[in-house]
Amino acid sequence: MHVQTRRRKGKGLDPATVKARRSMASGFFGNLVKLRDLSANPFATVETPKLKKQVLHNLMTFEEAEAIIAALPTAGWYGPRLRLLLGLGLHTGARLDEIVKANWGDINWADELITLDGKGDKERNVSLTPWLVSELAAYKAAWAGGSKGFAQAPIFIGRKGHRLAHKAVYAAIEKFGLHSTYGLHPHLLRHIFGTKLGRSTPLQDIKKVMGHASVATSEQYIHASAQDTKAAIARVAAASTLGVRPPAPAAAPVTYITSTSAPVASTVHCRLVGPLPAAA
Repeated sequence: MHVQTRRRKGKGLDPATVKARRSMASGFFGNLVKLRDLSANPFATVETPKLKKQVLHNLMTFEEAEAIIAALPTAGWYGPRLRLLLGLGLHTGARLDEIVKANWGDINWADELITLDGKGDKERNVSLTPWLVSELAAYKAAWAGGSKGFAQAPIFIGRKGHRLAHKAVYAAIEKFGLHSTYGLHPHLLRHIFGTKLGRSTPLQDIKKVMGHASVATSEQYIHASAQDTKAAIARVAAASTLGVRPPAPAAAPVTYITSTSAPVASTVHCRLVGPLPAAA
């Protein structure tokens, strides 16, 4: 199994891809072991590649992403759906899979919350911004007829009435040139949200809101925020009109004199700052 893993790496597959495929295979065979159709999981001892710690920098700002989303059309088939879908990603940090899996029944209108079905079937509640509440209500009225009894109905559906597929989302993004023009994609919005969150939110809270399995994953947003802070300070310093403090003046020369007085011989040292006055 270790040889097979090395061969996959040799084929140029990204370590994250190797890790994901190993995880899927291990999960499949693990279920067979639980069902007693298999005595042991053959992937239990397969080497998992180590991933480099991700460092986020030079991201699009939250405000820039908002402006791009706000510019999407509010009429037609693709515009309103993409506008709301990307808005959910930017304002909640939800993954694309979590967004397309969301149903109308997952929205708590009274408390302005949405329940997201995260990785590993772990649910979490995320607050909805006033903009999202307004957009969701308008979207539901226009596309779901404002009807009740839609608890299990997907929020986002395709033209054939089925739950919106990932590829349909990316097709819509390309249709409006968002990726080719701005480099915008759903997971980028999650990173932008996380970076904004990291500027003012404790690490454990970031983990909960983002649905991370480990605090280590959340730390990338703290790191990104520290970089932002450092860059901001550098910009302030560059724009400063204050000069560099001039060096301190050189110390004045010090002269020592020695005198002896009678009847007891003793030596007295006097410390004079500056030159001696000229003799009269």
